Amino acid sequence: SYPCPSVRVSNELGAGNPEGARLVVGVALSIVVCSAVLVSTTLLALRHFIGIAFSNEEEVVDYVTRMVPVLSISVITDSFQGVLSGVSRGCGWQHLGAYVNLGAFYLVGIPVALFFGFTMQLRGMGFWIGMIAGGATQVT
Repeated sequence: SYPCPSVRVSNELGAGNPEGARLVVGVALSIVVCSAVLVSTTLLALRHFIGIAFSNEEEVVDYVTRMVPVLSISVITDSFQGVLSGVSRGCGWQHLGAYVNLGAFYLVGIPVALFFGFTMQLRGMGFWIGMIAGGATQVT
């Protein structure tokens, strides 16, 4: 099996090969883009049927159908976040990753979630939007 990007990046940097590390990051991001787009597209295509797997109640099925586009965006941001956090670990920037994580979710994600969840009364969707905002901030 192929090791995670953090191991590959750290091995390449330890060997004094920054171009190899850059290649690893490019390949990992390319794989993430392809897989995240595939999963998101599949979710969007099946959004009217996914809720049926969880419940027969029309209200639940409709809510799942409305939530799937938000879930699709979340798949993309979470995929990038996973690879980029691995890259930061591979570079030895664990402390920077921890600060970015804290800042992204506590300073951006939670306030956005509270705003959309309570103020805009989007409830669960608003909280998920806050998670996406935190993840997108972290990726950026």
